[in-house]
Amino acid sequence: MIAIYLLFIGLSARLAQGTFFSGNYNHFKRQIDIDLFDWSTIEPSRNLSYTDCVDGFQCARLLAPLDWSQHGDSSCGLGELNVNNSVALAIIKLPASVPETDPSFGGTVMWNPGGPGGLAVMIAQIMSPMFQDMLDGTKHYEIVTFDPRGVGESTPQIKCFDHLWQRYMTMSKTEESISPRHGRAAVATQLEQQAAIGEICMEAGPDSIHAHSGSASVARDMLHIVDKIEEERMTRLGPTFQPADGKPRLQYIGLSYGTTLGSYFASMFPGRVGRMLLGGLVDSESHRYGAGFDNIEDSEAAIDYVYEYCFETSCAFRLDTDTGPEDIKARVQATLDWLDETPVSNIQNKQIAMIRSVGLRQWLFWISYSWDEYMAARIAVLVSRDFSSEGQFFSPEDFEESPFNTPLAWGSDTATVINCLDMQSKKPDMDIDWAHERYKAMEAEAPTAAEFRYLLAMRCARWAIAPAYDFQEPFGAPSPDPDLAPDVPAAPLFLLSNRYDPATPLAQAWTVSRQFPNSSVMILEVAGHDPFERAGECTLDAVRAYFEDGVVPPNGTTCEPAPTTHGGQSAMFPAMF
Repeated sequence: MIAIYLLFIGLSARLAQGTFFSGNYNHFKRQIDIDLFDWSTIEPSRNLSYTDCVDGFQCARLLAPLDWSQHGDSSCGLGELNVNNSVALAIIKLPASVPETDPSFGGTVMWNPGGPGGLAVMIAQIMSPMFQDMLDGTKHYEIVTFDPRGVGESTPQIKCFDHLWQRYMTMSKTEESISPRHGRAAVATQLEQQAAIGEICMEAGPDSIHAHSGSASVARDMLHIVDKIEEERMTRLGPTFQPADGKPRLQYIGLSYGTTLGSYFASMFPGRVGRMLLGGLVDSESHRYGAGFDNIEDSEAAIDYVYEYCFETSCAFRLDTDTGPEDIKARVQATLDWLDETPVSNIQNKQIAMIRSVGLRQWLFWISYSWDEYMAARIAVLVSRDFSSEGQFFSPEDFEESPFNTPLAWGSDTATVINCLDMQSKKPDMDIDWAHERYKAMEAEAPTAAEFRYLLAMRCARWAIAPAYDFQEPFGAPSPDPDLAPDVPAAPLFLLSNRYDPATPLAQAWTVSRQFPNSSVMILEVAGHDPFERAGECTLDAVRAYFEDGVVPPNGTTCEPAPTTHGGQSAMFPAMF
């Protein structure tokens, strides 16, 4: 179950790079079995009004102001919201296994899958039951998630292009640009290409969702949802269910970029924090300065772990003649070096695709997120230097009846806009000299992943739209108080990190811990991006205790992973393919 989610995160990240094509989409569709729902059948409303949707779930579309800077901290008195001054947030709820009147009912737990641009409501059918099973003990919780403003089924959607074919043609051109390994001129070309994509995204203007979808606005939406959940519950059940201190508090699980949303919320509204579990930590201050430039220090160690796991399990890209992981690594590196120096073309349907090493580098990075047999097979084909299935090739049908003509297709746009809004006030001067020096520094630290990771923030080089609603204060919160003192969290933040995380290194968990007093970092002795993929009883017991009692383990506690089954997934959260 968790493996499917992690695969989705990996493909979402490919979307953010503009490298997602039909072969991957079909694989993604084979991995999950979800019921699609037509969200347009729900009328957006100012109050939370659920309707039955997919099996066992309830759905709603909640109106929120487009521009929170025009409103106070209260979700009441928002005035007249209409299509021009509001967003409609798509929300999906998995009810608790007990009635809300049951003494064991533990309230609502909200979660976010990361991104930016992760499609939470799409994967809620998989992830919400998993979180419910993970948390339920002496208390039982309802699980809620939502697509952030501009993302997925929330409207209006962030879209930088008018038509899908425009986006595909643009992204395919940028993919085939010369490698930055070839020097300053190559970096200059890539910087110009990526900055131009950012300029396309700016064309929507300062009055559009493209100026109102930064992380601060999403954190404010989260507070709005918390208030409306409590308001809806009190309307049905009466005022006896009012929170002890008069204000409902957020119980939250955030993963990857979802930890950024957690940091924003806890810093902006510390008195509204009940429980906050963050896994795969992003240092939000670093996110403001570059959204991806400073989070690769563990990526090479995570990829080395891939070689070790491949050798131990006789994976698809191990040969019988290999005597250790170093043989696999050497063969992969030889292919990367060869592709850097040897142009390769692939021709299909009278279209030409240039094959570069960046494709193999991406597969290596994504498989270090979470082991996947399909990715292993793709790596094996590339390392054998069979490029016949590589490249992006399009036909008219791809744009007329394409499965991409869904919110999934626009993930790159949402990541661009959200990252650029968050960076606007503190981004560096991204000129050619800076980009070249930054690439060289990243290549020295992470030679496999640097080539495409350094591009993540380049689209913001000429971004000039400031977020209408923002948070510019230092991240942090007062010391927690379990007695629910006003304006302070009710419990410490609980932070989970894998020992070697290719996207959010352990060092960032320690940075976040220093920002929030009494918070606790738990380290899972494993490589990968999501700490729940191999979570064993050591971790899960601590998580249940935290949500039930607000108690965190000693800072720096380590846990061994759960045993693996097929495909590297844990026995507790087995793969479904």
